[in-house]
Amino acid sequence: ADYSIVYYMEDMDIILDFISSDQIGELKRRAVIILVFWIIMVIAVFIDLWTGVEKARARHERIYSDKLRRTVAKIGEYWRVQIMFLLFDIVGSFISVYNLPYASMLGTICIVYIELRSVFENLKEKRSSAVEILEVAQKIIDCKDSDGAKQLIKDLNDKITKEEIRFRKNEKQYKK
Repeated sequence: ADYSIVYYMEDMDIILDFISSDQIGELKRRAVIILVFWIIMVIAVFIDLWTGVEKARARHERIYSDKLRRTVAKIGEYWRVQIMFLLFDIVGSFISVYNLPYASMLGTICIVYIELRSVFENLKEKRSSAVEILEVAQKIIDCKDSDGAKQLIKDLNDKITKEEIRFRKNEKQYKK
């Protein structure tokens, strides 16, 4: 029984020495850096969600909860990837020149890049109706005779009618 107490005391001394050493400060520093990377990742995903919702509103589309569930699932998938990068960082922490969580940094950069591309796609699609205005203005300028102008007016009326029908459908679904 005396030996177990001695071993326990020795183990406690080792733990206390570790806690009081500079190594625990280094672990805290790395943990804070990784936490910041993970927060940046979540912020990037929510910015993508925000632009997606704005795009849907601009296009008068209904916002379904499955898109929100996919966002939560995407965060879960990204976290699994980040945990794998964290494992690299843990192994790397035993190498003296590996002084930062480089793998987590790389993972965060990749995820933010993916989300950035998605944000740009959402913004492009959100503004697509504005792009059509320029195209219509160019078609008006290109009309050379009354027959071309009549055809353009007919095409525009058909397009407006189709858009109005689609808008009304979406509006009815949204009110349900």
